[in-house]
Amino acid sequence: ALKRHGEAKRCLAESDPETFNSVTMPEGVAPLAVAELNSPDDLSESDVRWIGSFNEAKAADDAEFRQTQIERAGDALDKLAKRQRGKRPLSKQNLQCKIKNTLKRHKAGKLLSVTVNERGPPRLSWEVDEDAVTKAARLDGKALFETTCSRERLSASEVACAYRDRDTVEKFMES
Repeated sequence: ALKRHGEAKRCLAESDPETFNSVTMPEGVAPLAVAELNSPDDLSESDVRWIGSFNEAKAADDAEFRQTQIERAGDALDKLAKRQRGKRPLSKQNLQCKIKNTLKRHKAGKLLSVTVNERGPPRLSWEVDEDAVTKAARLDGKALFETTCSRERLSASEVACAYRDRDTVEKFMES
C-alpha cells in the first residue's frame, strides 16, 4: 500500500490528462496513457519513481458512478427531510445519525453539504458541494504506480503494462 496516499492524490490531481502519453496496447485491451510524475522531495534522492496512468473510459465510469451516488444520497436525504415535516420527526441526534449513515452508505459524504437547523424542530437541507465534486473529478481515470525499477530497466509505459499484466494474472488465478 502506498504510504504517501495524500501526496499521491495531490500529485495525480495536479496532472492534466493531456500530459499523459498514449501506450500501444494489444488489441482488445483498454487504451492507456502514462506519465512519469514527480515524487515527493523525500523520495527524489532514492530510487523510487512515480508513474501515473490515465484511462479515458475509466474516467467516464468514475464520473458516472459519482453522479449516481450523489443522486442516490440526495433521494435518501430528501426522504429524511420529508419525514421531518411529518407527524413523527426524528430527534436532532437521530437525524444526524441517519444523515451520517446515508452519506457513508452512498459514499457521498465529501460531495454534499448537509445542514440541520439550530433552533426549533430539526430540519435538514442539503446541496451538492461543487468544489468537492470538481476536486474529485480531477482524479477520474487516474492511477499511480510506485516502483524502484530504474528508467533503463522499465520505462513508464512498461511499468503500467506490467501492473496490468499482474492484475490479469491474479484475476485468472482466482478463477
